[in-house]
Amino acid sequence: MADDELIALMYQAASGLVNWPVVLDHIAETFVGVGIHIIGIVKSSGQIALSLHTSRSPADIILEAHVSDPYETLGSNLPVGQVVNNRGNNGHELADIPFFKNFLLPYGYRHIVGGKICDDNELITMLGVCRGPEHPAFNRYEERRVERLLTHFSNSMGLMRGTREWRAHSNAGEALLGRSQRPSFLIGPGARLVFANGAGHDAFKQASIIVNRQGVLAARDSEADAKLKCALCALGVLGQDAPNQCPDRIALWLHDVSRGHRVPACLWAIRPHMSLRAFGKDPMGMLILASDDPPRRNVPDPLVLASMFGFTPAESRIAAHLIAGEAPKQIAVALDLQMPTVRYHIRQLLAKTRCQDQRQLVRRLSEALEVNGL
Repeated sequence: MADDELIALMYQAASGLVNWPVVLDHIAETFVGVGIHIIGIVKSSGQIALSLHTSRSPADIILEAHVSDPYETLGSNLPVGQVVNNRGNNGHELADIPFFKNFLLPYGYRHIVGGKICDDNELITMLGVCRGPEHPAFNRYEERRVERLLTHFSNSMGLMRGTREWRAHSNAGEALLGRSQRPSFLIGPGARLVFANGAGHDAFKQASIIVNRQGVLAARDSEADAKLKCALCALGVLGQDAPNQCPDRIALWLHDVSRGHRVPACLWAIRPHMSLRAFGKDPMGMLILASDDPPRRNVPDPLVLASMFGFTPAESRIAAHLIAGEAPKQIAVALDLQMPTVRYHIRQLLAKTRCQDQRQLVRRLSEALEVNGL
C-alpha cells in the first residue's frame, strides 16, 4: 500500500471510520515483517492514555509493555518527529531502553525504528516499529518514510484527542486482558476483585478453581486459597503489612476440585509507578491461570516459568519447549524463529540458571516445577 493511502487511513481511524489495528496492520505489511506499538502517556499522572498495536503482536510482549515502562528513555530524550534506528551508531537511544534490550530483542525482533509522535503540556505519544532478523535493518529511505508517517500520526491523533474513540482506548490494561485467552483477574486491597476478563468470568461460572465471594476473589480449594492469600501478601498488594522488599512475580498452583488436578498460575504485582498506570492508580495483583489446552499439557505455561525464574517472555517460551523434550531445531520451527535466535535464548537461560549445559538446564527447571507442584 502506498504511503498516501496509509496516511488517508490514519485520518479515517482518527474519525472512527476505521479501527486503528487495521491501519497498523497495513503499515506492517508495507514495511514487511514488523510489529508496531503506539503508546500515549499523560504527563501529569504518568498514566497510559492510549495503547495501539498490530493485531498479530505477541500477547506476552504487549502485556510486558503495560507492566513495565518500555519507552522511558525514548520519551524523555528524543525530540518530536526525530527518528532513531538501532542500525549503526545512531541507535544508542534505543539500545539503552531495557524493554527493547531485554524483551523485544530476545523475542526475535532485531531491527527497531522509533520516534516521538507528540510531546506537549498534556501528553507524550511514541511509536516503535520492529522487524525480525530474517529481514534487513531499516535503511535511510525507510527512516524517511517513518519520519513522514510520524507527522501524520501527530496530526491524526491530534484530531482524535477528546473524542469517544480516544477515550475508548484509555483503559489500556483491562482492554489488554480482555484479549487474553487465559483466565485473568485484577485484585485490589483485601483481595477485592477489580476486573475479570471473559475467560475469567467463565472460570467463575465453573466455580471449580476460582470463585467470586461477594466481590472478593478466592480459590475454591482452601489450601490453594491460603497459598493465594500468602502470595498476595508477599507482593504487597493486599494493603496491609507489606514486606519491605516485595517480589514482582510469584508462581503458584491452584486446585481444580472438579477434575482433581493442580492448575499452574502466576501472580504479578501491578505497581502504578512502573506500569504507567495502565491498570489504574492503585497497586494491585494480576492473577493469570495457565493454559489448560489438553494438546499442550506437556508444555509448561511460559508465563509461569517467567514468574518462577525471572525469564523474559521469549526465554520462557524456549524453556517450555526444552522441558517438553524438543530440540532447538524443532523449537525454531514451532515458534517460527531463526536458529541464531533460539541459541541466543538458550545461552541466556543457561546464564540465568547457572547451568553448564542444556541437559542440566532441563533437569533443573523440571525439578523446580515438580517441587512447586507446577
